[in-house]
Amino acid sequence: MSAQRGPIGIVSAVFAAIALYGGVSVVGEEITQETNTTLYSLQSQAKPGGFSKIDVLLEIRGDLKIRGDNKVEKLPMQAKGTLGYKERLLHLGDDALTGLRSLRHYEKAEVDIQVHGDRSHRALPEESRLIAVNRKLENTELYCVEEPLTRDDLDLIEIPCNSLLVEGLLPGYDLPIGSTWPHSDHLLAALLSIDAVSSNDVQSKFVSVEKNMAKIEMAGTVEGAVAGVATEMDIKARYLFDTLQGRIVWMAMIIKERRSIGHVAPGLDAVARLQMTVRPLKSAPELSDEVIARLPTVDEETRDLLVFESNEHGFAFVYPRSWYIVNEDENLVVMRMIERGDLIAQCNISPLGRKPASHATTLDTLQRDIKSSLGQNFGSFTRASEGTTSSGLTIHEVVAQGTASSQPMQWRYYVVGDESGNRLTFAFTLESSLVPRLGEIDRQIVTSVQFIAPARQRAAQSAEKATRR
Repeated sequence: MSAQRGPIGIVSAVFAAIALYGGVSVVGEEITQETNTTLYSLQSQAKPGGFSKIDVLLEIRGDLKIRGDNKVEKLPMQAKGTLGYKERLLHLGDDALTGLRSLRHYEKAEVDIQVHGDRSHRALPEESRLIAVNRKLENTELYCVEEPLTRDDLDLIEIPCNSLLVEGLLPGYDLPIGSTWPHSDHLLAALLSIDAVSSNDVQSKFVSVEKNMAKIEMAGTVEGAVAGVATEMDIKARYLFDTLQGRIVWMAMIIKERRSIGHVAPGLDAVARLQMTVRPLKSAPELSDEVIARLPTVDEETRDLLVFESNEHGFAFVYPRSWYIVNEDENLVVMRMIERGDLIAQCNISPLGRKPASHATTLDTLQRDIKSSLGQNFGSFTRASEGTTSSGLTIHEVVAQGTASSQPMQWRYYVVGDESGNRLTFAFTLESSLVPRLGEIDRQIVTSVQFIAPARQRAAQSAEKATRR
């Protein structure tokens, strides 16, 4: 049965339009609070080394949009999720838009999803709960410091209203009640977990102060793009700033999103809800100096990697985040590369099962099969080679060129195998004009392959061990 992915993973669709969870009132159409002349400092007092406890409640309801036969079909979807983590601010850059970094330990991260009657539950694995956060201009980079995350794991924690970013909503200076201020495209793109904002009219308004809590309301519309497709969001929110602690301690948001169908994901019409609480802590053993001192150094290229594992067929590989798994079934995995909104390449991955040594792949048989498969589209072979990866796997590579629908094309084929006879094929397809943008990413993916025991074999081995005890 095919496992069709949602908007960059269904969980990503859930979190792409987040807002208030469960009945908390939000900003109204008009604010009647009268302005006075008393000035209040609305400036964050967050300091490097500080600890916080963050709890998030999520809810989303709406429709996924997919292309059907001559029409767009809508699949009802809903989801509820909870996240709880401790966060330590490690660095505060001079520029509020860049340089922020933190370390988190997730105590809980899970979601229940229902799409067109199908239910699923996802949770962050225990071994992936120590997460580092980097702040860039228009996005926030989350990665596990110990091993690559899966795409589903990343979707689960990469949510709007990132606790590292919310205080960027503050004006940073003294203002009287009734004051308003806008928010930059860069900040909103990062805060809403979308690729870019083309325009926005979102403003915050300082509404009142009661018992050292400054109440601020925010509303407006954001137009932008995610994974190369247009999205529009209507936003209403409220957040509380503790004037004594100098921190935002609570936020609730409603986002109504209308997202187009894209190269790697369905479209989305949904209203989503978020409520976040932030509680400053004096310490957190999970994020102590000793823990930080033991962490491995992760370079920028490694931080970008995700891992895909096929428990059914027993193989795994890592890939850059610009690639998305768009379909997965028992015989085929389909990936697509999206860069700055453009579809660069597609890759089809197929397990071939075990073959005896006498049936090992040769370049001649691989080229013959490729030429037959491409048929009239085939032009010529431009490269054919064989070698061995650093882990001892054999690789046969063949590159062909030709045309499809009068468009110059390139095909890159790989067969990866081990001594036990396990084999895996990768077939990359792209327009010839996009070859420079793909570069050597295909080889990086293929050479990362590892063959692992299928889930059923691991279960049998575990059961056997338990019996022996």
